[in-house]
Amino acid sequence: MKKKEILSVADSFAKKHNFCFTEYAFTKNQLWGRVDENESQYWAKFETKPGVYIITNNDEVIYIGKSINNTGGRLFEHFQNKDKMKLTNDSTRFVILSFDQDKHLTSSLESFLIEWFQPLTNGKIG
Repeated sequence: MKKKEILSVADSFAKKHNFCFTEYAFTKNQLWGRVDENESQYWAKFETKPGVYIITNNDEVIYIGKSINNTGGRLFEHFQNKDKMKLTNDSTRFVILSFDQDKHLTSSLESFLIEWFQPLTNGKIG
């Protein structure tokens, strides 16, 4: 499962740089409110915090991004991007690595994960 690999790679980076993150994982339908009425509860867990998010499709990392202060807002922008959303389907998963502190490390972790997983869409779609 790709989520386990993502968390293992991110955790090794965090240990090396002495910081912690909280991990959340959701389906596209959970975040979009198509599964239940709890989408606001899901978003509230990470939306105003710094973090790195990983979008996977069929266990393949398709995009990695970050926000230094509003991960939910940044991730929501992807829902507004028709080109990015064309790449998603019912198997799309979102892994969010949320920081309570050390927000300056979001860029470093994002770069590390992009180099490690080499998603094809990073740098190609707005």
